[in-house]
Amino acid sequence: MASLYSVSVSLLFLISSVFADFTEGTKRNKVVYCGACLALAQELEWYIGTTSDKQTIDTGGFRLDSKGNIVTKKVPLKRSDIHLNEVFEYICRRMSTYNEVLNPDTGAINYIPSESRDGHKISTKGVKVSADVGNSLEFACDSLLEEYEDSLIAMFRAAKENIEIGEKLCVDMAGLCSMQQYSEQRSAIEDLNLAKDGSLAKKLADGIADMPDMYSREAIEKLIKEYDAEVKTPKPVPEDDVGEAWEWEYGVPPPPTDHDEL
Repeated sequence: MASLYSVSVSLLFLISSVFADFTEGTKRNKVVYCGACLALAQELEWYIGTTSDKQTIDTGGFRLDSKGNIVTKKVPLKRSDIHLNEVFEYICRRMSTYNEVLNPDTGAINYIPSESRDGHKISTKGVKVSADVGNSLEFACDSLLEEYEDSLIAMFRAAKENIEIGEKLCVDMAGLCSMQQYSEQRSAIEDLNLAKDGSLAKKLADGIADMPDMYSREAIEKLIKEYDAEVKTPKPVPEDDVGEAWEWEYGVPPPPTDHDEL
């Protein structure tokens, strides 16, 4: 009897320990799930938003009219179930490019990509680069998509124009993020996009923008220095790509060539 009691107590202790570990793990991962949710929302907004409103797709195909023709209906591609499901298939893979960055003023953790959507590398100075971060975000993203896929489809289908879903999905619906976390994450991504295309450096150099919290003073000074160096001594571009490539790289028309001057 004593032995049975001892086994029961041990089993109860084991179950309690497992539950405690699970609870602690859930608390520990809430920051990751919030980050994954906000990153998912931003990626979806971008991919759906960049699909042309003019593109349509035929839906239906299971009904026939009185003449035996298949009845179809044209709907916008960007908000169709087919297109959304295709995006859902690969969207979480983007999480593997995300890294962790700590806001030095607030102590908040944000997640930013180390690679732009066109494949260009983004500076990772001051950013925690770890495969574990990307893997955790991708797992969380897959879990969120599985749970909220139908809600996301309904959300996009009902929208008449491009929408911001981060607040609705991550703050209101899933309850994973606070409004402060939502705002900080969006701000971090927007600052990163500005830094990537050089416009943040230009604004900082011109004294018309404040330093974003996510960057150190040293990082900003380096950004401005690199920008100034590029403007004053542009890198050469192959002749056959001068017009388009130069404008893409520097944001200004290329200098006139000898042929242009003639």
